[in-house]
Amino acid sequence: MRLDIARIKENARVHYEHNKWNNALVTFISFMVNYAVNMLGGFAVAIVVIVVDILFASALNSVIGDDYTALGIAAALASVFSFVLLMALSLVFSCMTTGVINMGQFTWFHTSIYLEKLEIGEVFAPFKNGYKSNFMLMLRKYTFIMLWSLLLYIPGYIKMYEYSLVEYIKAENPLLDNKRVLEMSSVMTKGFKMELFLLDLSFMGWFILTVFTGTILGYAYVFPYYYAAKAFAYEEIKAYAIVNDIVNEKEFQPY
Repeated sequence: MRLDIARIKENARVHYEHNKWNNALVTFISFMVNYAVNMLGGFAVAIVVIVVDILFASALNSVIGDDYTALGIAAALASVFSFVLLMALSLVFSCMTTGVINMGQFTWFHTSIYLEKLEIGEVFAPFKNGYKSNFMLMLRKYTFIMLWSLLLYIPGYIKMYEYSLVEYIKAENPLLDNKRVLEMSSVMTKGFKMELFLLDLSFMGWFILTVFTGTILGYAYVFPYYYAAKAFAYEEIKAYAIVNDIVNEKEFQPY
């Protein structure tokens, strides 16, 4: 089966017209919260890494003394340690905050397909309902993507599309085990990864226009339109997976 990208985008446009201001507001709020959190979080992570690096270097210096060869090796090891620590802390912090925020944003657009006049505050639902499980899901998802990205990036992009449905699946059934959520996304996207990539590619012109308007066009129209399209794509993939017994319909609990 191929995704009907034209129909998906038409449904997304109609959805946008019916929820224009709320869609734009949800996108803007998510961006502002993400921006503020990333600024504060980046500063906090950098401070922690610097402090740990200083303590690590001091401990090595006290052990090694004046052996300059050993000091050079120790300095190289300290640099590697700092980089790994920075990456690890950044990943964990990102999943704790922006990962869950983005989960709320994506699933808000999906929920709004079913529920008219959905309250804007529902974008923060993943923080209020099952936050620990949602955080762990985002951590597992992005850890896998990051590790696969170490293999010349392309496997990472494939993994990104393979796990692109986890937020929607988890939102529809919060009681599902995270391992099962990842498995479902993996089997449901089999044969659809290229289709999802082509859907993203079809928005490239809009994204370029967004850059030239200082992102104003993005938050007013392009991003809400794009997120709605992704939600409708999920609906088509889910329907196909259920009809073909790839997943069990009982594992979904529409809002």
